[in-house]
Amino acid sequence: MENQQQQQIRFMLHAWRENAIARLGFTPDQVDYCARHSIVMHDIFIDAIARAAPGIRCLEDFHAVAYYWKWIDQYGDEVYALIRNYLDTPKRLTEDVEAVSRKRVRCA
Repeated sequence: MENQQQQQIRFMLHAWRENAIARLGFTPDQVDYCARHSIVMHDIFIDAIARAAPGIRCLEDFHAVAYYWKWIDQYGDEVYALIRNYLDTPKRLTEDVEAVSRKRVRCA
């Protein structure tokens, strides 16, 4: 059974998916492609937010999932631009996921 944080994360990713389709014209297949190839999806969000708001470097900087989501919402344009770039350049997605994964190890 999922714990509360897992449920919140699943709900947020579902909301992000629906918003990406409705707001930006992504197709469901594009969004699912991105999610499938982003096993560190949360770290990609963190990376995008860190670019927009220096000082926020890893998930541990966030005190609660709701606070984390507020940042994603506030910096949504940067996040969506990053995702759009990933969809347009799959090779770069792989490279950036690897880079973000390395950064995540340093944050832990």
